[in-house]
Amino acid sequence: MRAVIFGADKLGVDFYFAVRANEKIICFIDNNVEKQGKEIFGIKILSADKLTEMIFDRVYIASEKYFNDIMAQMKELGIDQNKISLCPIQSCVKKKALECLNQFHETCKKQDYDNVWEKIREKYKHIKVHKLTVAAIGELLMRFFIIMNTCKDDKVLRIFIPEAKSIDTERVCNRYLVELLGRKIHIVQEDDVAFWMYIIKTYSEDMDFSEYDKYSSRNGYLAYKGILDGHNNWFNDAEIENGNNALEQMGIKEPFVCFAARTDTYNKKTIGQDFDYGYRNMKFSDYKMAIKYLQKQHITAVRMGRMETPMKKMNNCIDYAGLYADDFKDLFLSSRCKFMVASATGAIFMAGLFGKPVIMVNTVPVSFGMSGTLYTDKDLYIPKKYYDINRDRYLTLREMLKADMQCSIYGKRYAEKGIKFIDNTPEEIAAVVQEMIRKIDGTWQDDIDDQKNHERYLEIYQEMKRESRSNPDVWTGEPVPYRIATTYLRDNLYLLE
Repeated sequence: MRAVIFGADKLGVDFYFAVRANEKIICFIDNNVEKQGKEIFGIKILSADKLTEMIFDRVYIASEKYFNDIMAQMKELGIDQNKISLCPIQSCVKKKALECLNQFHETCKKQDYDNVWEKIREKYKHIKVHKLTVAAIGELLMRFFIIMNTCKDDKVLRIFIPEAKSIDTERVCNRYLVELLGRKIHIVQEDDVAFWMYIIKTYSEDMDFSEYDKYSSRNGYLAYKGILDGHNNWFNDAEIENGNNALEQMGIKEPFVCFAARTDTYNKKTIGQDFDYGYRNMKFSDYKMAIKYLQKQHITAVRMGRMETPMKKMNNCIDYAGLYADDFKDLFLSSRCKFMVASATGAIFMAGLFGKPVIMVNTVPVSFGMSGTLYTDKDLYIPKKYYDINRDRYLTLREMLKADMQCSIYGKRYAEKGIKFIDNTPEEIAAVVQEMIRKIDGTWQDDIDDQKNHERYLEIYQEMKRESRSNPDVWTGEPVPYRIATTYLRDNLYLLE
């Protein structure tokens, strides 16, 4: 049968491959004059008026969107309407998919995947398949900590299929991190995708998909105290050597402290927009006073972050984020820092991965709880202030928690209620950094009043949790697992009113 394909684009080409064995395609037709006169696989692309000069049995229209317009065009040219039909594109795609899977199936058999699977089945009683988000560092690491702290059965093999979906865009937060975590739990990596595609297709009845979405949510889990492993148990010798060379090339000498300030740059460059979390942002320059203090202690500061614009030179600060950032060095720096200072950004969880103390500054909201977080006994945090425009004053802790009940993590809701977030001052940040240094070297000591203030701080949370029982949908109800800095609480006792 002599046939013509109207549409010289992807759909037309797909249809050509589907029918070329059974039909003789004599030409492509396209209304785009830039395509006319060119060829696809040696077959000419012509204008529609050339149809009146040809002998053919059928015209296939490879366009659902413009099918009616092309039909009208054919009618004007006097083409027999019985010879015109829409390409059965979906059928072609399905046919191609089945052919592809069959070919893949045969290829996999040649690679001895069946024998590998038999060995897996001999070793494990159950094979469970789960989805694991890899689109954001904080979300990935929190779930990883949960898995490491709750999945202890050696007879169960858990396979984690990476999900890179973030809004409408696919992204992987840090490919080296996914590989590193894959050394502790079985995350499907690029080089074994083919194997697991074959196994799921061939042996799905032997696998348990009932908890596929088990880790879609991290609500209801504890924050976990302790560390998983020291950094030397994460990296191999070659990686340690590469990391040390990178430190030398960047001019970073130990000891050093990592600083990260949340901006909307990374989200905008990877997914095209930021979430409704702009109220968590801060200026990196607010760290300047703390960095100056560290210089007196002979401790270097390192600016962390991804896809950030290089900043103006700052004394005692290496601009890693603006000049050197990559996936591996993100992790290596986090593993070797003395501690990390960061606002509410995923970077802070990388420090937790390696058991490094953290300071979270400009923390909001204060009742998020951070389920699944790994923390140490030295971690500190200081919150942003909640300023009520309508009442012209700062909110107490009780009032802040009430606002969280109603607004959760959504910045627009706070704004609608007239609540403005006030960033920590450079002085407040410098004070908590000094407090951390003294905690690490063992010279910090809370006095009796400090201890009473901390106890009252936590009592207010418990009181608000009881009050929130009628509003469980938006209230997370847990304090940040890090200890609120004593220096901050001393200067802001109004919080306890």
